[in-house]
Amino acid sequence: MAKDRSPSRFYLLTCPRTASNLLMKILALEGQSNVAYREDGGYFFSPLHLLRYDLNCVGTHVEELTLEQKEKQIACIKSCYNTLVQHVEDAESNGKLVIVKEHTHYLTDPVAETEFLHGEGCVTNELPWVMHGIDDLVQSTDGRSTNNKTVFSDDFLKTWRPIFLIRHPALAFPSWYRAAVRADGEEKAKSTQGKRACKKVMTLRWTRRLYDFYAQESDKTNATGTDLREGKNKGAWPLVLDADDIMTQPEVIIKFCNIVGLDSDKLKFNWEKDEQQRRPGIMAFRSTIDSSTKIDPTKAAGVVDIDQEAQKWREEFGEEIGCLVEEPETGAHGLSSCILVPASNYTTASPPVLRHIQSIMTAVAKKRLQAISQQLVEGIPDAGEFENIPRIREVAQDSLGPRIKDKVVIITGTNSPIGIGRATAHQYARHGAKAIYICDFADSHLDVHKREIESLYPGVNVHTRQFDAGDEEEVKKLVDDVIETYGRLDIMFANAGIVGAPKLFTEVSGEEFMQTMDTNAKGPFLATKYASIAMRKTSPAKPYPAGSIILTASVAGMRSNAGSTDYSASKAAVISLAQTCSFQLSGTGIRVNAICPGVVETGMTKAMYDHARSRGTEKKIGQLNPLMRGAVADEIARVALFLGSDESSYVNGQAWAVCGGLSAGHPFVPGKLA
Repeated sequence: MAKDRSPSRFYLLTCPRTASNLLMKILALEGQSNVAYREDGGYFFSPLHLLRYDLNCVGTHVEELTLEQKEKQIACIKSCYNTLVQHVEDAESNGKLVIVKEHTHYLTDPVAETEFLHGEGCVTNELPWVMHGIDDLVQSTDGRSTNNKTVFSDDFLKTWRPIFLIRHPALAFPSWYRAAVRADGEEKAKSTQGKRACKKVMTLRWTRRLYDFYAQESDKTNATGTDLREGKNKGAWPLVLDADDIMTQPEVIIKFCNIVGLDSDKLKFNWEKDEQQRRPGIMAFRSTIDSSTKIDPTKAAGVVDIDQEAQKWREEFGEEIGCLVEEPETGAHGLSSCILVPASNYTTASPPVLRHIQSIMTAVAKKRLQAISQQLVEGIPDAGEFENIPRIREVAQDSLGPRIKDKVVIITGTNSPIGIGRATAHQYARHGAKAIYICDFADSHLDVHKREIESLYPGVNVHTRQFDAGDEEEVKKLVDDVIETYGRLDIMFANAGIVGAPKLFTEVSGEEFMQTMDTNAKGPFLATKYASIAMRKTSPAKPYPAGSIILTASVAGMRSNAGSTDYSASKAAVISLAQTCSFQLSGTGIRVNAICPGVVETGMTKAMYDHARSRGTEKKIGQLNPLMRGAVADEIARVALFLGSDESSYVNGQAWAVCGGLSAGHPFVPGKLA
């Protein structure tokens, strides 16, 4: 089989209890004329899984297998592989798509499984088991890269387009254990062999390894200039689907069909009960889906309280099994093995693992089909032609209309009557925002601002909030409230800041320095952290993650001698934050930019302006920039409007100097160079 990824082979890679059978019911592949149908959707390696139960060697150390157990497993692996290959070849010879599913732990190489269950380095006399072709199983390290822990060679895996189906483990893991008890009895489930089976299944390790394998392969392919999104298979590979979306967002399945090449008109959302008889152990795992007639949206995870669930597990399963469900895999292979997005993207507590996953798979949107930007999933559409010349392709809407229509916005640092925050709130309201949260530590003017905006722009909902922008609990509380109220967050403008200690750095105390950093740098960090989580939340009204995070920095963060030491350092940190976070949010469609104002008349600089006016030297303010003047807040607000709108759809990770040109050169006083 060729190494090149086939546009007609799709491998749905799952874990047990992730609603894969439900997905197959909905896809109704038996009715898709362009698909080679396989009963139950695939499970080519299910016979191997069942054989291990029959041989009573589930979780047995690979070096402790009897000769009969080893020979029968090798023969079974060959048979499973041969059947899969034959299915693929028959399908492709008839011009049909191959769409099959498999639980990732079914595919695991026995050596890798042993080292996971019994400890790294415990295998000394066995090499990995790898299929290199029909009936060709070899024990070798050749042909497999680090993340490939399957019985397949790298070359074989590369021929497939992978689709990962995930579900919150707080639902999947206990559901699997209940089914295991129904299948084999509680005594067997709590036996040494049963606990090993639990450990092998109740982890996303195997899924994560395969995801990393395919992600790296996609990176390599993209580096060679090959487009993995050609034709009907247009999409970001590997694809990741969330079971919650399968249950609650039909448009996700329709979009999936468009990517894979299925007829979405053939989807089924109602079906007859399945009353066919199966092996008792299998029946225990299929009872829910077989007795169903439609999607049950109450099975979706939603927001899960791990503390409450863990208490229920201990009461239901007993302390030992309850803890095993709660902490399925800790230590070196905990978080890094379980999540499908880089752990570095999130700040989470230490184990238990499910608490890590809780923060990523509920409040934090998953990196899945719907957590990839619209442009990556759908591309930027052609606009047609004019006299055989292609028309200009566009992402943003016409700028003559409301520029941020129906967007939900948070702005911090809005109390000052002459500040950038208030001016920006007016621009956002004028240009069609649905809701604006105006926030500040001081709230003396917030209610007045609210009344003014609502009187000028009756269509916008204005909310006021008083809190410290450097208080993590308060920032999270605000963002959670926005999501609960509106279901989305589109723009976060982290504008709160203080002037710092305007004195020589040797006179600035450590406490003063950190106070400035707390507001000016930590505040934007917290805003970026929680806003990015919220912006990845999707809904029918917002089918793709997207958003604009705007951080107020300063030219003082770009050049020295433009501000006090603590202030300049804090604003330099904001610029770095915008640049770093923009990369860590790669592919999500969420943009992070910093605005770097020069001298602007705001509440922060009011004392300087008042002093200059009292001396009659106001016109000297800003004399070192080419425009030879300072700015008013609205001039900065217009840039914030642009960055918040879709017109800036390709502006990301930038420090926008709005300084009258000050940062364009090296200012000097004319006549003083000699």
